[in-house]
Amino acid sequence: MQRGRTAILVVLLGMCLGLPLSVEPAQEPVVRISQGNDLATGDPHQTVTVTDYNVLWHIYDALTRRDPAGEFAPWLATSWKTLNDTTWEFRLRPGVTFANGEPFDASAVKYNLERILDPRANLRVATWLKPISRVEVVNPSTVRIHTKEPFPTLVPQLATIFMVPPKYTAEDPGRLARQPVGTGPYRLVEWIKDDHVTLERRAGAWGKTPEIGTVIFRPIPEDGTRIAALLTGEVDLITNVPPTDTKRIAAASGKRVAVVPSNRGMLVLFNAEKPPFSDRRVRQAVNYAIDKDALVKSLFEGKTTPLDGQLVTPDYVGYNPTLKPYPYDPAKARQLLAEAGYPTGFQTSLDSPSGRYLLDKEVAQAVAGQLTQVGIRSEFHALEWGVYMAKLTKAHQLAPMALIGWAWPTFDAGGLLSLIKEG
Repeated sequence: MQRGRTAILVVLLGMCLGLPLSVEPAQEPVVRISQGNDLATGDPHQTVTVTDYNVLWHIYDALTRRDPAGEFAPWLATSWKTLNDTTWEFRLRPGVTFANGEPFDASAVKYNLERILDPRANLRVATWLKPISRVEVVNPSTVRIHTKEPFPTLVPQLATIFMVPPKYTAEDPGRLARQPVGTGPYRLVEWIKDDHVTLERRAGAWGKTPEIGTVIFRPIPEDGTRIAALLTGEVDLITNVPPTDTKRIAAASGKRVAVVPSNRGMLVLFNAEKPPFSDRRVRQAVNYAIDKDALVKSLFEGKTTPLDGQLVTPDYVGYNPTLKPYPYDPAKARQLLAEAGYPTGFQTSLDSPSGRYLLDKEVAQAVAGQLTQVGIRSEFHALEWGVYMAKLTKAHQLAPMALIGWAWPTFDAGGLLSLIKEG
């Protein structure tokens, strides 16, 4: 089983750029990667953001892992089985240690899962493990996970749960966010906020030694600046390449464009707790007012598709092929607004991240422009990703409308639907 390869999880259209490295034989290979935003935290239990995972995957390991074919394979757990409908037993890989020397064993797994499930910790990934009732240490290499009800997606979900060292974390819970320590093939050597994260290959890590000695992540929010950094050789790989730039980059000497499918959708969230979006007719009007096909053609050159009237893509278990998207019908939108008591529309605001998703702020601006045609006038705010997430998760202060990208790591529609209120 290979391990330690630099793996970038690309989003939306899944576009990333690679530059073949030219390395002298005596030098350690270095790869410089640029994403749209910086690492937000080194605590893997406090983030659900792909760009964070792209960094943290080098430092941490999970019990299971998705292989290139999309199947789930052993990782820190070498095997697993169900004992009954609500009990899973996992055998753990022997001889694994964290970078600080702590052993990885069944007690470490128990600590990690209980840390996540502790409501006082208020950790971001807790919602992923809600069905777990308790964790039992059978012996140092065997752990049992008991669930409140059948949990068929437990193995896929555990592929997203990175293991942290118990003693190191318990001694100073905030330290992990600044100085991550895991069982993975790389260790953090430097993190200059909003400038770069430098990782170096770790001696003594289990598994195959990675060929790349140093991995450097550089956050560059603006697409044009990120592309320029690639073309001038400042970085070797970038993500979130606008479709309008792919031909130009592919034509450059030594550059290659890779396009892969994605399970991520981009959508607009509403604050349905307050008017005007507490009225279903207003939310429906927004759907009728947005010309999704025009967005696909003008911004993405047809390289993506509108969601089919649901939050999930065809890759998900639970996808319903009979559902259809709202058609573009501005007259219907105006009718619904009038019925809801807004015959001339209304003033609102729209928040969007900047540089997190492919063309995120451009999509949001286009949506705001289309809504203006039916009388919904939006004050637009493009926010740095850290600011956006703080408003979303801590203060709940996002605008009445907010653009966000959405996916669920297990490809299970039930996961996404668990976050949605009916009404």
